[in-house]
Amino acid sequence: MRDLLIDKNKQELKQHGNVEFPFRIGYEDIWQYYNGKFACHWHKEVEFTYVYQGKMRYQVNDKIYELKKGQCLFINANTFHRGEHINKEECKYFAMTFNIHFLANKEELIYKKYVLPVIYSKNLSSFVCLPENKLEKKIIKQVKYIDKCYRKQNLFYELEIKEHLLKLWQILWEVFESEIEIDIDRNYYKQLIKIKQITQFIHKHYAEKITLQNIADNLHISILVIAVIVLKSL
Repeated sequence: MRDLLIDKNKQELKQHGNVEFPFRIGYEDIWQYYNGKFACHWHKEVEFTYVYQGKMRYQVNDKIYELKKGQCLFINANTFHRGEHINKEECKYFAMTFNIHFLANKEELIYKKYVLPVIYSKNLSSFVCLPENKLEKKIIKQVKYIDKCYRKQNLFYELEIKEHLLKLWQILWEVFESEIEIDIDRNYYKQLIKIKQITQFIHKHYAEKITLQNIADNLHISILVIAVIVLKSL
């Protein structure tokens, strides 16, 4: 049995690849975790989780999904998420994570034009790709092919993975273009930062009597803003 390593801000401490190759696939069973569930956390990497056996309940921010075999869940960067078993059933899956800068350097046009709008879009914190949907099936196909490259690690596998990640990102745009906000919503990103600050404060003072006024005074955020953020996170 194991549990996630997370800090006081709920950020996962596990490395998702490294500076040289910021990409990783982890092969997991929900029952590897205590009581068949893993804690709420976030990380700066984008994640695609593919279920290849059983099913599980997965929450991303305020959305709750029931993931089944053959489905793939996209989890945007810097997004809170957690998972657990359903009726004590088994679930095996792999989580593919990568740093967005693996797609393109932040100074590049590709990064500014195609990566940032997705990362900052409040409409795309997460979504489930269904195999019965023709376009979404293309995303699943790319995810499974990248997994194959990662497991075999033939010559040039790093180049193949990056090539197909870029293709995956292109298909993502084709499928969800209407949901992607071209005018980057930086306010949404700032709200995520505030959520992390609130979580940190509560974690640090959980043994004390905490009020909205306490949080507002310490974080210099209005009570109204805190109340809205908390309600949206429930």
